[in-house]
Amino acid sequence: MMHRNETIKRCLRRIGIGAAALGVALASSAFAHSYKFGDIEVGHLWAPPTSAASKTETDVYGPIFNGGKSGDRLLSATSPLAEKIEFRTGKDEAAAGAAIDLPPSKPVSLAAWGTHLRFIGLKHPLKEKDWVPLHLVFENAGAHDVKVLIEAAPTH
Repeated sequence: MMHRNETIKRCLRRIGIGAAALGVALASSAFAHSYKFGDIEVGHLWAPPTSAASKTETDVYGPIFNGGKSGDRLLSATSPLAEKIEFRTGKDEAAAGAAIDLPPSKPVSLAAWGTHLRFIGLKHPLKEKDWVPLHLVFENAGAHDVKVLIEAAPTH
């Protein structure tokens, strides 16, 4: 039979491990964020910090999913921290048509190798853990505000 003090020590160790796991889960969930606007789901949006070479521009990456039965389009994006936001291609050119098609039941990844957003004319450099407001306008889902997390690599 276990001594009472040993039982208490074992319980405290379990609580400590559980509390540590909960702390890690809460800390990582603080960085995760996603949004749902009707049929449109916008996943974890992130952008790398601005660099010494480029203090006024950075790209925005993340997933967008249209769970509806008909297509939608991302028509525009604006932010109070940037003069403008352009839709870009993986070739680092302004995207033709100035809209991002969101076909039904197919995820669209805003990524460096494909279509993504670029903040141009940032009002100040962006550092890790900053949050940047972003206003998105969809053809069918309407206008919605989201936030972009500044981080070196996506946390989720």
